[in-house]
Amino acid sequence: MRKFEIIEKYKDKAILPTRATKGSAGYDFSIIVEDETRIGAHEVKTFPTGIKAKFPEDEVLMLFIRSSIGIKGGLTLANSVPIIDSDFYNNKDNEGHIMLA
Repeated sequence: MRKFEIIEKYKDKAILPTRATKGSAGYDFSIIVEDETRIGAHEVKTFPTGIKAKFPEDEVLMLFIRSSIGIKGGLTLANSVPIIDSDFYNNKDNEGHIMLA
């Protein structure tokens, strides 16, 4: 079974990932910005999504930045393509919370 869930800490702020259109290649994730945030040149910031993902043991979740964010906003993900392992779900350290940097 594959599913996204909102973690307890962000139950009133997080948005479950959705496919924007029938032909969407993947799901759109949202970050939670709790105050005005500026990112300086060569600076790395981590943002909560409030989301955890459950999926079969033989799968991984890969996150890609939308091309429009990179082109229009000049933003990229710090680790290029984040990989989420299936056993990250409900881990004891952070409930499996997917963060983006």
